[in-house]
Amino acid sequence: MPRLPKPQPGTLLDLATQLHRDEAEPLERLRTRDRGIGKELGFEASQEPLDTPTRARRLTAWLDAIPDSPHRGGDGLRLVGLIAVGIGLLLGYVAAMGLFYYDGSTPVNVVRIIAVFVVLQAVTLGLFGVAALPGRVPGSAWLRDLSPAKLATLVARWLPGETRDTVQQILGRGQAHQRVYHAVQKWQLLAWSQSMALAFNLAAVCGALQLIVFSDLGFGWSTTLQVDAEQMHGLTSALATPWAMAWQDAVPPLALVEATQTYRAENFELGVAAEESAKWWPFLVMAMLVYGVVPRFVTLVFTQWRLRGAVVKAMVHTPGADRVLGRMTAAVVETRASEHEGAASSSAADSMDATPSSQAGCVIRWAEAAYDGQALDAGGGRSLDEDRQTIEAAAAQAPEHPVLIRVKAWEPPVLEFLDFLGDLRRALGDGRSIEVQPIGQGDHAVWKKKLASVGDPWLRMVMDEAGQAEGGTP
Repeated sequence: MPRLPKPQPGTLLDLATQLHRDEAEPLERLRTRDRGIGKELGFEASQEPLDTPTRARRLTAWLDAIPDSPHRGGDGLRLVGLIAVGIGLLLGYVAAMGLFYYDGSTPVNVVRIIAVFVVLQAVTLGLFGVAALPGRVPGSAWLRDLSPAKLATLVARWLPGETRDTVQQILGRGQAHQRVYHAVQKWQLLAWSQSMALAFNLAAVCGALQLIVFSDLGFGWSTTLQVDAEQMHGLTSALATPWAMAWQDAVPPLALVEATQTYRAENFELGVAAEESAKWWPFLVMAMLVYGVVPRFVTLVFTQWRLRGAVVKAMVHTPGADRVLGRMTAAVVETRASEHEGAASSSAADSMDATPSSQAGCVIRWAEAAYDGQALDAGGGRSLDEDRQTIEAAAAQAPEHPVLIRVKAWEPPVLEFLDFLGDLRRALGDGRSIEVQPIGQGDHAVWKKKLASVGDPWLRMVMDEAGQAEGGTP
């Protein structure tokens, strides 16, 4: 088997685009194409579930094997990243030119440089830490209840019937999208922000060194606060702790701090004072490097690492990805059968990717909906405890395959059924498909809209044997 490519953030966009294009293709054509790709890549069906990274790499290889597959997602993301870096470089250089500006009359204020390149960096790093926290933090439930999406859902309940259904359907689509791609969006934005911050600090250091090398700067320090030289020396000594042993000249002595303190009523004097004040530059450059460049480099590496993990998980959980993986491994079954069993091969392969009921890990009959095979029962006159037992049994059966729920098409989806779907999803976890199959004559559009309003990206409506329901939830 060839070495599989690693997915990148742009790969996720390409996957979503390709899956959307495949929705307009006949199923038989998709089977033939993906079977051929699976054979070419040497994918074999496995009794053991594949791990998430392997599944994501298979999807990436599948994209690369499609001749007309779009590969533009990475270009767009790289362009946004370059724009963020460019803005950071510009702002950092301008900040250095302004803070290190010296015209011979007023010294460069050390306090301002510390405020921007040390204190402000610490504040923004703290904000980054808050943004990087996991979504489920104890005590944050009340914040989620105040979110716009939550408030919109509450308001939608008071709208007229048809308008309410439309709004709930739109909100459900947004919630489904967020469940799959929220982590990717979060870490991509944080990665861009840290790229911009790193560029800002690097440009600021370069701008400062440019003025230090090619200009004769004079430094001083002053503040409206009641801070004496000893207190200022204590602050600078504490800040210089990381490099004090390696570069003693970058630790301002008390004499330098006392000699360069300025006041509003005084003019900065050149001569010996200016020569002495120049000794501030090693401390300032090291502070910019240690408290600006180094932390941003670390946070950028961290966000890139988390982004790659989020992309891998989102690719596997993208609706439709599991069916692609199934069709590729089904190719191996068909090929081997054709070699050894002749004409019987196609029926064996098609059974793996034909009707939803043949793919299901288990089947649930809701309110005694018709089904001839072995199934679990839920809804109707059954108690909540019995429904919970059904959910536990469904979660334990064939975790790699979807759960099929057969319902009566002529009965509208009631709140009890929607609650059952929510409990079932919590038991199954993210990623495993739930297929709802309305049986018989009925208003399938009502079922389709109501299922879309649930906000579950792995929930879809499928056809019955007569082909009376169609597609997945929009």
